Amino acid sequence: MLSGCSSKEIARKLEISVETVKVHRKHMYSKLGIKSQSELFSIFLQAQNA
Repeated sequence: MLSGCSSKEIARKLEISVETVKVHRKHMYSKLGIKSQSELFSIFLQAQNA
């Protein structure tokens, strides 16, 4: 996700369904309290600078 891959690309690489990727992404976003991939990048960059 952090490399900018789409759900379809992630599913292909992991050999799982696109729907499974979407569910995992939804759960991760919920746990982090975010709503978008750009917010995920922001959290990642903040962690790198800490």
